[in-house]
Amino acid sequence: MGATLKKKGFEPSITLIDVEFLMKGFRQGILIHTTIEEACDFVDWLNENPAFKTYQKEVKNKFDNKFFTFNDYKKKKSITINKDEVKWMEVPFYLDKSEEEVEFKFLRFR
Repeated sequence: MGATLKKKGFEPSITLIDVEFLMKGFRQGILIHTTIEEACDFVDWLNENPAFKTYQKEVKNKFDNKFFTFNDYKKKKSITINKDEVKWMEVPFYLDKSEEEVEFKFLRFR
């Protein structure tokens, strides 16, 4: 299930969203306040998207290892996630639906 929004006024590099994780061996989840763009980068990283891997050189290092570092803009710190240690997660991301619209979806793993 997702929501459709108009692209006009939509700024993925500055709009903040909440990303949630629960790591193996922990009872309390991790809530990260990051940008939509960074959440989409994370989804591409998880899916090992070859088009995105070659898109930005500085992002290539994220694809070559099992760790992804998020910037938490509300807490003003970085949080690193190990792909193999994720017990569950909920990550919102968007897809281009048309020239005028984007569709928000949730990547859930439990």
